[in-house]
Amino acid sequence: LLVDIALGLTPSKKWDGSYIINAGHLIVNKHGQVVCLLFDHRDVFREYLFSNTKFDRGSRTRHNYGAIRRSMAGVVFLDLNLQIRFVK
Repeated sequence: LLVDIALGLTPSKKWDGSYIINAGHLIVNKHGQVVCLLFDHRDVFREYLFSNTKFDRGSRTRHNYGAIRRSMAGVVFLDLNLQIRFVK
């Protein structure tokens, strides 16, 4: 999931499974150093994402999620929010 999100999966449109990448990712770490992760080394890329990200949630009041609501047509919705962030 982390690799798919990093390489093209977004919630705004249906994903066809294609990665939007040419060679790799440039990441600036907390020390200001640029790290280049080549897509040829997928296991290293996966491990980097797994070791350096965490699940988080946004503010309920700012993003207005977590409450049950009903549409005009009577359909019931529960808006959820999950964020994946890089560990500081």
